[in-house]
Amino acid sequence: MRRPPAIAVVPTALACRLLAAPAGAATPHPCKAADLCHPFMLGGPKTFGVLRLTVIRGSCTTARRVAKAWGKAFEAQSDGTDASLPRRAAGYTFTQLRTKRPQEYRLRGRRATTSIRFDPRVPNG
Repeated sequence: MRRPPAIAVVPTALACRLLAAPAGAATPHPCKAADLCHPFMLGGPKTFGVLRLTVIRGSCTTARRVAKAWGKAFEAQSDGTDASLPRRAAGYTFTQLRTKRPQEYRLRGRRATTSIRFDPRVPNG
């Protein structure tokens, strides 16, 4: 039995490797958002505000800036209903995603190739 020439094996291996990693694939990077959280009552645990902040194709600095801008826009126009969620903040367009927790939203903000996700939790009352 004849072996395939080495010249034919190299392009095949290279093609398989390129197909394994899609060109636009990017992984979400978690960002710290502890200072974007606040307590319900003074001195209590910080259980409200921005939780689970992640960014794809961007920096954590940008993600924190955008999440903070969204929070300010929310507080400025909030009347406690879903209709009052800001659709735009800091140049990003936000989409509400499904969530399973009460008092919590799940948002994705996009601008160009950068995507930011976070879960703002708001007190009801």
